[in-house]
Amino acid sequence: MKFFYSPSLKVSSSYRIPVSPSPRLIVSKSLSLLVLLSLPLTVLNAQDSYQARRDRLIGKTEKGLIILVNNGGQDYVTAGGESMNFFYLTGIKTLNAVLVIDGKTGKSVVYKPSSRYGATDTPPAGIEIKASAECAKDLPKLISSNPAIWMEMNQLKMLEQAGSGIGRVATIRNITPQIDEMRPVKDETEINLIKKAAEINALGLVEMMKAAEPGMNEKDLDLILDYTFKKLGSTGYSFGTQAASGPNSTLVHYGANNRVTQPGEMMVFDIGAEYQNYTADISRSIPISGKFTKEQKDIYQVVLNAQKAAIAQMQPGKSINEAYRTVSAELNKGLYALGLLTDTTQVWQKTIWLQHGWGHHIGLVVHDVAGPYIRGKSDILVPGMIYTMEPGLYFPADYLEKGARNILPAEWKAFLQKVEPIFKKYINIGVRIEDDVLITPSGNEVITSQVPKEIADIEAVMKLKSKFN
Repeated sequence: MKFFYSPSLKVSSSYRIPVSPSPRLIVSKSLSLLVLLSLPLTVLNAQDSYQARRDRLIGKTEKGLIILVNNGGQDYVTAGGESMNFFYLTGIKTLNAVLVIDGKTGKSVVYKPSSRYGATDTPPAGIEIKASAECAKDLPKLISSNPAIWMEMNQLKMLEQAGSGIGRVATIRNITPQIDEMRPVKDETEINLIKKAAEINALGLVEMMKAAEPGMNEKDLDLILDYTFKKLGSTGYSFGTQAASGPNSTLVHYGANNRVTQPGEMMVFDIGAEYQNYTADISRSIPISGKFTKEQKDIYQVVLNAQKAAIAQMQPGKSINEAYRTVSAELNKGLYALGLLTDTTQVWQKTIWLQHGWGHHIGLVVHDVAGPYIRGKSDILVPGMIYTMEPGLYFPADYLEKGARNILPAEWKAFLQKVEPIFKKYINIGVRIEDDVLITPSGNEVITSQVPKEIADIEAVMKLKSKFN
């Protein structure tokens, strides 16, 4: 094994290679500051975006008084306890800060606790910054002039600061559904930040593909991704990296990343790079030896066909469930052709190999808010949404031994007689292919397309030289 890891690796320029049959892929010969500088990012005055979101929220709350605390909130929080709803409206990350929006005047104030380390955030446009102690002084007057208060329901303790003023409150309403209506459809600032995260994620996976070879530990490849992401400006991860080889590739969730890879095995990577609090989420499956076996190709192509067919269904005005149904139908069609299903009309056979869902929103968190946004229908695609599409198939050695799953014994026996000999060819093969898809007015854009997913393209990239080995 030639692998080594060093934080002082030299960098040089990037180059382009043509890889058929896909369009050209940008592949770095070794990491470069020039690559970082070339990443497109046109964030148009993010501070104005926060103001625009607050203005929209005022319109949704009948110009009432909005109170939001950065201490976890109702849902969708970071591991550090920050409320993503609070950040979404302010761009501020100071824990226990309080946002108060007076809907009548449109004025926004953030009350921030003092910090021994000094200021942690730049005051955004349109927000007045005050010390936390001022909040108890201001709240009674604000409450007395605003009979309707909008809050997250687990933050009601905040009203204790209003003292006797709380007696004047006519109504306390839950603000969370109103914010949930806004977050699934990303504005231009958010889209550009997610695209940047996606590009960093994709380029890191390309660099990892070039370095991958048998005998490397899963952790080695995890470290290559980590180094590359940080070099390209990633500010963190949205979830723990999965670098799963051989039998580990058949686990839907895996994070140990400590097994030595063996020749001829598949590897499944699932990783989400963050950029300025926004996340991407990509899965790729590769042959560690650089070339797919026939059996690996069989399964990989079934998953790829399903993913591409589903992405084609991700159009504005359509239900995301149409894409999900397409995934299931295409996977089962491919499994039947391989002999891994015997009857696609049997209910239990339609789901026997399908082990997880096919997608989710991404944004400030990897499983982002999916609230109602059109006539109460949460599954209708709208321009500005960004969904993942991530079909997968997995064949752990003991899968068929786990039992008949409430299937009639005669049916299960007949199924095993035909399928089990074929199943044995695919043991320890796992494949998941995940891309991030932006819904546009005219269709969609796969914003993670810089990392290859066609079989020929993956094999071509894995032939390239890497500085990591």
